[in-house]
Amino acid sequence: MFNTEILPFYQELSEPHQVEAVEFTKNKLKEQNEEQKIFSLNNSLIPYEVEEEQALSAGYGEGCTQEYGKEIVYWNQQVKHDRAIIIRGNSMEPDYHYGQIALIRYQNCVDVPGGIYAVDDIERGLAYIKSVYMEDEIIRLVSLNDEEDFEGNRLFPDILLPRNENTRIIGKVIAAFTPIEKNF
Repeated sequence: MFNTEILPFYQELSEPHQVEAVEFTKNKLKEQNEEQKIFSLNNSLIPYEVEEEQALSAGYGEGCTQEYGKEIVYWNQQVKHDRAIIIRGNSMEPDYHYGQIALIRYQNCVDVPGGIYAVDDIERGLAYIKSVYMEDEIIRLVSLNDEEDFEGNRLFPDILLPRNENTRIIGKVIAAFTPIEKNF
């Protein structure tokens, strides 16, 4: 329809109905603009290869191996990284969530005490995402989630690992995101 077709109908409406028609039209335009934003965003999503069968525990530990397949997920930001691994658990809430993808830059040392790192407990075959502190004989892994059980004990107490060849800093977590579904 063209303006010349709509205008006569609009002019026949009472004033309250004209107001409703204008509001309806504004809402339809807003809806259309949102649909266009989503479409253009989905066309500019960045693919990330995530290691299948791998996970960083935001909890009590997840297995970590050197053998893995890849799956592709998408995000609307491009971040230089070395590994992308899914997060399992909620011990790093509220900053890191179950199911998010952690982007890791390889680094075998802790350069920021309390920084967020991926850590491999080789002896137990577990990997973590935690706030990490290097101490004399141990590496202290600290959860951000400070929830307590009914007795007042932390649900996610610190994990103490030996500073030896059985504990490896995989790298620094430089970003985490919830994948965006790409509509093809």
